[in-house]
Amino acid sequence: MNVKQLFRDYQLKEAALLLAERCLQLGESPVFKNPALKTMYDYYSSRLVQPLPKPGDTVLFYDPIDDQFKPAKVVESRDSMSLDQPKLIKCECEGQTLKLQDQHIYRLLYW
Repeated sequence: MNVKQLFRDYQLKEAALLLAERCLQLGESPVFKNPALKTMYDYYSSRLVQPLPKPGDTVLFYDPIDDQFKPAKVVESRDSMSLDQPKLIKCECEGQTLKLQDQHIYRLLYW
């Protein structure tokens, strides 16, 4: 499967992200038979332990409506490791301010 297609497959992204979050919480690593799922799991596992982009950073925003990747500039970033405070990123893309929280950050932004 083409790498671009992997990042456009919403169900695969959602499954891999949820699996990566749970495995990070439990400290376990799954066994895979599906190479596409393993690739996405590896990607999200590495992203979940890295800090979020900082204000001023440029990221790629995946617009599912247009099915395109667009550059966006981060204007606010709040990284939280606790469950009572959500992760938050505000970015500007094509004249609009986008506010993304928690899993939406990882599903729609690439840095």
